[in-house]
Amino acid sequence: MLELDFRFLHWIVRRYKTQLSSGMSASTDLDLDMLYELQRSTLLKRRHVTIELILARWLTFFLLLSTPYHTTAQTSTDHASTMIVKMRGSVNHMREQCVDFITGDRVAFEFTSKYPLDFNVHYHTDNATTFPVKESGIATYRGEFVVGDVEQYCFMWTNRQRVSERWEFTMEYTTSQETGVTP
Repeated sequence: MLELDFRFLHWIVRRYKTQLSSGMSASTDLDLDMLYELQRSTLLKRRHVTIELILARWLTFFLLLSTPYHTTAQTSTDHASTMIVKMRGSVNHMREQCVDFITGDRVAFEFTSKYPLDFNVHYHTDNATTFPVKESGIATYRGEFVVGDVEQYCFMWTNRQRVSERWEFTMEYTTSQETGVTP
């Protein structure tokens, strides 16, 4: 299906560029002709793609193309994720999970553990380990940091007391980055 999507978008872009370079406006009649051509193609018949799906994709793509290029806008992209942290009751049991982020991301995170833990967020450079967040003996924490030049950050929990059971908790984190769209 991905191959079909790529071919469809590539074909629409070529036709749209041809219309613009020849001085024609992107007329609805010509675009509907393109859709009927697609419907008749053997590629679509083999993949059992309906015209409604094609129309929905074409409309979405056309709306993206019709956005003025010279517009400056502030957009924000937010992504939420959850990681499950499994801990053991032995003293000094450690769990580390590393995540790749994009430079400039603002990462907000929070977790609540059944038992107190030492917690840190760190990253590695050639010569050192840097800790933007470092806490001891906490069961609940909420914080945030901004990703710098290093894009991989590690979240680490350490159990400092003997506990008679294994337990798990979730850490939820959200990344957001404001970007300016300019020509």
